[in-house]
Formats: sequence, C-alpha cells, structure tokens
Amino acid sequence: MLTLTWVQVRANKSGFTLIEMMVVLAIMGAIIAMGLSRVRKRDNDIKKGARKFYVNGKEIRNQARLKNSTYRLMIRLDEGQQAFWVESAQGFQGHISAKEQEKLKDLKEEDKPPEVFEKDTKVIKKDSKLPDGLFFKSVENLEQDPITVGTAAIYFFPNGFVETSALQITDRKRVTWTLIYQPLTGQADIIPEERSLRDTKRD
Repeated sequence: MLTLTWVQVRANKSGFTLIEMMVVLAIMGAIIAMGLSRVRKRDNDIKKGARKFYVNGKEIRNQARLKNSTYRLMIRLDEGQQAFWVESAQGFQGHISAKEQEKLKDLKEEDKPPEVFEKDTKVIKKDSKLPDGLFFKSVENLEQDPITVGTAAIYFFPNGFVETSALQITDRKRVTWTLIYQPLTGQADIIPEERSLRDTKRD
C-alpha cells in the first residue's frame, strides 16, 4: 500500500506526458492560426478599401482635367452615417476655409451665395459606404486641422493638381491605413499605418 502511494505521488510530480504536450501545443497553434487569419483578413479588407480610393482618385483627377472642372471627393464622417460621393463644378473653385464656412452658417439662406458644386455620378454613381467593419477615422488637409466629424472634402483641380490631404481608414481595433494625396502627381500613397500630414513633412 505504501509502495503504491509513493508511485502515484511520483507520477503526479512527473508533469505532462509527451502526448499531452503535443495536444496542448496543437490546440495553441490552431488558436494562434485562427487569430492570425482574422488579422490578415482585416488587413486585406482595409487594403482593398484604401486601393478603391486610390483608383477612384485617379479617375476623379482624369475627369477634372478632361472637363476643365474642379472635382471634390466628399466624405461624411458622422457615426452611423458615414458615406462618400463626388461633386463637381465648372472651372477652378477654391477650397472654402473653416472661417468662411462659419461665416456662411450665420447668413440667412437668401443671403448665401449659390452653390456651384453638384453631385457627379460619372466616377461614383451614388453615395457609397466602406465595407462592413471599416470606418473613416479622419480627413486632413492644409486648410484646416484633421476632421473627425461632419463632412470633409478632398479637391481635384482642372490643372491636374490635387489638394494635399491625408485620409485615414480604420477597423477601430488595431489597424489604420492612411492615404496621402500628393498635389503635383495627383497620386495617393497608401501607408499601412496611422500617419498625419505633419508626420509626412517631417519624413
């Protein structure tokens, strides 16, 4: 009886067997693989969303040059109402600064200047949204601080120039991608991290 008890104690102190260790490692490996798969999928989703804006931006710039018009990519950032669409106006139209926008708000409707921009369905046929689980985080340009609520615009001019802007797309969990629109080339650099215009200038 004493011998049996001693053997049992020794067995209990010996820890996991090789088979048990292999089972535990296999389970841990499966969990890690599933987690990595989800992370990669989310990265790919954001990458696709960013690339969609890259392609749209090229087409908007082409239309601005072709039609000698100012185009703007409109982005609504409000919670639960996020969307994007395109507007255009003939000729060169400058950006309305935040101060000018505040002044316009104080004017009566009959005193406000006529709106020159209209929705343009050539590039984007209707108000669109990002894929499920993706959100606009901010839009930044040289005229004003990063916009995180309300509506923001990125301007494309008839001469081929594009307003220097940074557009951030995020899953609100761990991943944020930034599109930096370059003024001279009109191209958008896709950066797989959160980046502001100020950060870009430092680089």
